[in-house]
Amino acid sequence: MSPKTFSPQELGSLSTVLWSYRSMLERVEFLLEAQLLFANRRGSVRFAQIADLMEETAARLAELDLHRELLLTAHGPAPSLAELCDAVEAPWDQVFRDHQRWFSTAVERTGHLLEQNRMTMGSTLDLINRFANGLTNTPPSEIYNRQGRATREHTGPVLFDGRA
Repeated sequence: MSPKTFSPQELGSLSTVLWSYRSMLERVEFLLEAQLLFANRRGSVRFAQIADLMEETAARLAELDLHRELLLTAHGPAPSLAELCDAVEAPWDQVFRDHQRWFSTAVERTGHLLEQNRMTMGSTLDLINRFANGLTNTPPSEIYNRQGRATREHTGPVLFDGRA
């Protein structure tokens, strides 16, 4: 069955699923922005909460994906959104074109936020790795004597963030 043979009810159901999908993608954008905000705050429990919300949102998106796929494959192979726009009559063609435009810009916005998060998380992970390496690297044995006293006069301060 071609997209033109979808009933108005099926097209309405598909549009409703796409609206729900849009809502979830807006939530993803919000959570990515919140991650950026809280990534630079030390000891923030919000960062873990944001990760939990992101997992819940991903699970909801997976459910919506399944629902969308079931609606689209009810009559044969699933058409793409562009194919659906070209195949359905008014007013559905415009409804699905609006969805298509929104998804296109959402992908760009989300991609930009993901790149910012990767850069921020990468910097954070670098700091954590340097700190962890500092903890696991045992000092050479000639620095301390058998009583645990330093054999050198002065050792410099340990720097975690570039400040003493």
